[in-house]
Amino acid sequence: MTLDGLSSFGGHVSMADTVVLLTDSAILNKIITSALDEERFEARLIASSEADFYDQIVEARPSLIFVRTELKNANGIEVCERIKGDKRLREAKVVFLSGNPQIREQAIQHRADQFLTLPFEKEDAEALVESLLPQAPTVLYVDDSEMFHRVVVPALRDEGYNVVEAYDGREALTMVDTNKVDIIVSDVEMPEMDGITLCHNVRATMEQDIPILLLTSLTSEEAVAKGFEAGADDYLAKPIVVAELISRIKRLLNTSSEQERPERILIVDDQEMIRTAMRNALSAQGFRLDEAKHGVEALTMVMKEKYDLLITDYEMPNLDGLELCIRIRNNEKGQERKLPIIFVTSRNSQADLVKIRSIGIQAFVSKPFTGDRVVAEVERVLAQQRLESQRKMFQNYLTHLSNHKVVDLYNQDGGVADDQFRTILYVDMVGFGGISRELPAPELVPFLNRYFDAICGILVRYDATIDKLINDGVYASFDRQADGAKRAVQAGLEIVNKLPDLHQKIGRTFKVRIGINAGRVILGNIGTNYRDRNITVIGENVEIAQQVGRQAGPNQVVITDEAAKVLEGAIGVEKLGEQTLYGGETMPIYAVKSLQAAEEE
Repeated sequence: MTLDGLSSFGGHVSMADTVVLLTDSAILNKIITSALDEERFEARLIASSEADFYDQIVEARPSLIFVRTELKNANGIEVCERIKGDKRLREAKVVFLSGNPQIREQAIQHRADQFLTLPFEKEDAEALVESLLPQAPTVLYVDDSEMFHRVVVPALRDEGYNVVEAYDGREALTMVDTNKVDIIVSDVEMPEMDGITLCHNVRATMEQDIPILLLTSLTSEEAVAKGFEAGADDYLAKPIVVAELISRIKRLLNTSSEQERPERILIVDDQEMIRTAMRNALSAQGFRLDEAKHGVEALTMVMKEKYDLLITDYEMPNLDGLELCIRIRNNEKGQERKLPIIFVTSRNSQADLVKIRSIGIQAFVSKPFTGDRVVAEVERVLAQQRLESQRKMFQNYLTHLSNHKVVDLYNQDGGVADDQFRTILYVDMVGFGGISRELPAPELVPFLNRYFDAICGILVRYDATIDKLINDGVYASFDRQADGAKRAVQAGLEIVNKLPDLHQKIGRTFKVRIGINAGRVILGNIGTNYRDRNITVIGENVEIAQQVGRQAGPNQVVITDEAAKVLEGAIGVEKLGEQTLYGGETMPIYAVKSLQAAEEE
């Protein structure tokens, strides 16, 4: 599907990064220019002999500037200092060039980003440019809907990705042949060639193992299984939440770098050889793994820790796999979340299969098995759980909408809009301003992303809806009044209790402060025609949660009087006094001291 005047390829030519060369040397300019990829960079040669040379640098809006110490009509170090103090050039990286290695320290003191000693080779310049301006990954986005292209593609480009576009599977195959593609994001239901067939063709014809993320409204177990059998790496349910899409893309691109995945899996088998085989296969994919030798040990671990998946043998001493799963399901009665279970067994009689299915397991793996088979089933089950979680998250927001279909609401001028009762949790980092000043951008951004992943990972386990991320603040909401407020407090306490683990995982120590409020909020798809709209909650009660959070002490969970009323004395608190709200009103606030449900976990 295309609109008149638009190419069906939707090709996008991204603007080249400008690289300024202020060297006053034809030889240096030639070496550096030869090291630049013409498709990615545009070289701009500027001479210090020109009276307006600095204005030319500013006008060029460069991403990278090479400055030589020995300029004919200017002092290179002074130019570097001026560039680094100019807000108009705050995004520019500066490389200092000098034949005197002793000037390196002086260059660093004047905030040069890199130092290159003369003479140097083309390869030295290439390596330096790649380290300062690494090439952004290229995403091939495939969808027959022009509307989805208009929403998704700008969001991906805002994240710094190169994006090439296709409108069905056949065009996508052409784009893969003619472009260096790092990941494919594809719709499933398309004319000419659908996403499943595209997966088959890419896996059959490409030597490179390109990650493939499928977007679909077909979320049945059979549909998901077809995608994984065709070679897909992950699934994302429509309607698409852009932040979740970007998170999945980042995870898939980082899989090959041995980055640890957030999912935690418990392997249960009395044979060490079997546990080792599964451990080797799953650890290679970055999963966090725990092991138990029999059902009794596994049951104790499940009661103490939160797992994303259980893989268990059938026949084991002390407590077999079937009885283990029955006890787990009995403990889950009344809970919305059920632990996904995969059975690995040599039992294949009809009677055994009926028994196993009756307790609600997600998959079987027959012994003997291959590592690839285990990984495929694990990925399929986890993808199915993510799809279900997305559906619930979307439904949580829309549960109380007044007898309108979502599609009808989207046809209205105002989009989705409703008034709901929700518990709002706000969490941020103590002293983030100092951290942001201390860390350079290449370290700050990965640190912040790891922090968000860790915090949101805990919140989602308590069925929170991640609403928005602003600066270092996370806003999350919980439904179902008393139960939602209880889950919010449990999540807040777990964040504080798990901080030592988070510090080790993230690579830096920090403290948090958490505020929780309950009340009516406005739910709507907020945004502009110039950017995508996102479903979010707004209103006074959202602001109050943030206010209370910012009054909390380090590693403290503070709740409002309204949240305490919803909990009806179910928690132990200490009154902190009155919080003055915007507008001058006051409200009692309390520090959470204990929560029986949290202590029992």
